Amino acid sequence: MKSSFPSKFYSPDTIWLFGKNQDGQLITDEGRSSSERLVNVKITPISEHQLFPYGDKLKWIGAGDHFTIFVTRSNVVYGAGQNTSGQLGLDHNRPLEEKIVRITFFDHKNIAYISCGAYFTYYLEEVGNSQIIYVCGKNTSGQLGLGERYRSRMEVYPPERLDTSFLRPGDRVEKIVCGYESTLLLTKQGCLYGCGSNGTNQLGTFPNNEEDSISSFTLCTYTLLPNEKIIDVSLGTSYVLILTDHGNVLSNNISHQPYSKIGTLFCAPFSKIHFGASTCFLQISKNHPDLSLAGHVVTFSDEYGNGRALESQFHCMDYKTINSDDFDLDSISGLTGFFFISKDYKVYCLGNNESNELGLDSSEVSSVTTPMRHLILEDIISRTLSFSKQNMKPTIVCGYSHSILYFSSQETRDYRLFFGNLEKHASHQTALCDLDFVFLD
Repeated sequence: MKSSFPSKFYSPDTIWLFGKNQDGQLITDEGRSSSERLVNVKITPISEHQLFPYGDKLKWIGAGDHFTIFVTRSNVVYGAGQNTSGQLGLDHNRPLEEKIVRITFFDHKNIAYISCGAYFTYYLEEVGNSQIIYVCGKNTSGQLGLGERYRSRMEVYPPERLDTSFLRPGDRVEKIVCGYESTLLLTKQGCLYGCGSNGTNQLGTFPNNEEDSISSFTLCTYTLLPNEKIIDVSLGTSYVLILTDHGNVLSNNISHQPYSKIGTLFCAPFSKIHFGASTCFLQISKNHPDLSLAGHVVTFSDEYGNGRALESQFHCMDYKTINSDDFDLDSISGLTGFFFISKDYKVYCLGNNESNELGLDSSEVSSVTTPMRHLILEDIISRTLSFSKQNMKPTIVCGYSHSILYFSSQETRDYRLFFGNLEKHASHQTALCDLDFVFLD
């Protein structure tokens, strides 16, 4: 199945949007009026020239629950969608009158990283060798990390500067993961800090610490092997996944114990982790001694209330799709609807599609229960890359109920954007949201 858009849109300057748009998060008019609030947007192309003046180009996108953040190569930040908690970074929490608005607070700031939670946002500025973090939006569980003096402020706007004195001397932020009401921060030295909701020990607090939320960043507790280092973290509604350079994966225990190693049935090493709202995916290392498992993706659902051990919920995904010999996984994205992209740009989708967040453009397909080839997105990616003279990489960014495909240059510094997990019905949460930045050496 091929896409059928005018040829002018198959350009790296085009952004492809689809899903729910009731708050204008997809910067189109469709689905915004009261009579259309249940109308989902089909795959829609928008040129960067329509959004950014003076020929400015997109650098990356962040998405939360019904809001979207755009950062351009000239370091101008724009926002669209819901602003009820001040999550866009403006000096108010009023609804937007425009489709897209320039967030002037960040003018003349080199924003090198953003991470969106459900209703809050982290911005990281680089000034020479220094880093400055700004936070804004909902703070009901202390997820902004501003401490007790801000505990009574349920919403923070305009953005406030985060006190990062909790970092070790010389350490730097590598990744920020925002969930529904929790935040985890990973540093270059491999330290992991957390704040916000801690109802199921998402923050890995000390044993017998029964705090349901923590308002300042606190060092998470875990036990690693000698010379072992944390290299990645992903946050779900009630569980956390932590990947080390030894290929081990750690997670939280809802009985308030420190993070502990998981995977006894499939065993390390693992090479990739991704948590949506309540579904997790792990890729087993290609160097795994059991060739029948090497390189395969396993998954489980976050049914923590049933009392089963976490690893007992793992099952291997379909051997004919994502785990087939001709699918070399490169990236996973999504919160409740998921995208799997291979290194040669094959695309599979899986999960919820009630808001057309998978871009299937069919009201009859509310969910995809087994991985399905997304031929339309594949065709868009293939035709765009064939017309581009630059070395471009496709990225799919997912909010809770909307998704955006865009292309970024691989010739610039290699940033990776992650999204905080957002779930519509959760008290602790993260979701397709999720997303953030990692600086790769």
